[in-house]
This record gives sequence, structure tokens and C-alpha cells, in this order.
Amino acid sequence: MGLSIRQVGFGKAVAAMQKVTLTIGFLASVWLLSAPAGAETIALTCTPHDVGAPTDAAAGALTLSYAGEAAGVLTVNGPLGEMALPATKETREGVVEGVNDGKPYTVTGIRGSGPVVVLMPDKSAIEACVTDKLKPDGAADADLAFMAVLSCTGAAAQGANPVPVIASVEIALTSTAPGQWEILTVYMKRTFAEPSKLPGGKITIESDPRCEIGKN
Repeated sequence: MGLSIRQVGFGKAVAAMQKVTLTIGFLASVWLLSAPAGAETIALTCTPHDVGAPTDAAAGALTLSYAGEAAGVLTVNGPLGEMALPATKETREGVVEGVNDGKPYTVTGIRGSGPVVVLMPDKSAIEACVTDKLKPDGAADADLAFMAVLSCTGAAAQGANPVPVIASVEIALTSTAPGQWEILTVYMKRTFAEPSKLPGGKITIESDPRCEIGKN
């Protein structure tokens, strides 16, 4: 049987991507006036959640911590191991009618990326699962393969050893008053550095962990 949109979790994937797109559009609309980015540590505690898979509280907490000014290091610790990513932080102040009673507020964006070595779901198991779902008419469709990865990732066992990965993390926060922070979005991508035999040539796992913020 061919792969159906329902089987690959298309709706969940689109919803997650729309969330990120809307957040980026929101940030663009309020980043009106540059504000200095002071040295500080921003820390979040999260429950892991891969797009297309159930929230996995049993996997253990995921922590994200950014230290630095405009440039710094974004450190991610959790069940997968540790990622220390070169990162940047940008803070903007804006005023939008109907938001915060028309008073200025700040939006902070943190972006980190780079090569790391962490635990990942077994790559061969993901490939076998996706190949089975794509039979027969979707075998060469990179878009269907990408969506099938969403449902196959949760079913694959964790690999026994850490593997090379290209990781990226984006965090967006807003503040209406000192110490009053709200998380707009936290989004992570982990791509196996080793090429895949699947259409598209790579396997990427996207995550939108459920986070709470603490700030020192």
C-alpha cells in the first residue's frame, strides 16, 4: 500500500512549521528599535518532544542555557548528551498596538548551530521504517520521505553510541517587564552527518520541546 498523508503525520508537521513561520513573522513585525544585548545567562528547562511523536517526559529533562552577549555559547544537556553550539543573541524593543497596553517590550532571539556528537535514534531502523512506508509509489519522493521520518523516529530504538550530527537550535522570548519572560518558540533540528539512502539523502529530526524559563 502507498503512503498516505495520515500515515506520515502531515498535519503535525505542517502545524509545527506554521508555528515557526508565524513566530518569525511576528518577530519581524516588532523588531523596530535595536537594544543592547548585555552579558547574562538565559536558561530553560524542557520536556523533550520530537515533531510527530508523543511528548516524552520519561526521557528526562532537557536544559538549554545561553551565556554571552551578542555572541556566546548555547549549551544543551539532556538524554542525548551535551551540545555546545556557537550562538548569537539579538534583542529588539518594539511597540505594537494592542500588545502590552501599547508600551514598549523586548523580543530576544537566540540561534546556535554546529557539528556535535550525540545519541540519536538508530539510523538503520529509521531508514527501514521509512522505506516500508514509502512502498511502492512514494519510493523516490523526498517530501514523503521527510514526513515519514516524523512517524518512524518515535518507533526507532535509541542508538547504542553517539554519532556525528549537525545541530541547530532557535529560541525566541518576549518580555513586557523586567523578569517577566514568555517563550515564543524553541525549535531544534538534528541532522545525521552520515548521508542516507532515503530520497533527499539525509535524515533530519525536528523538535519543539515544551519549556519553562528561568533567568539568572
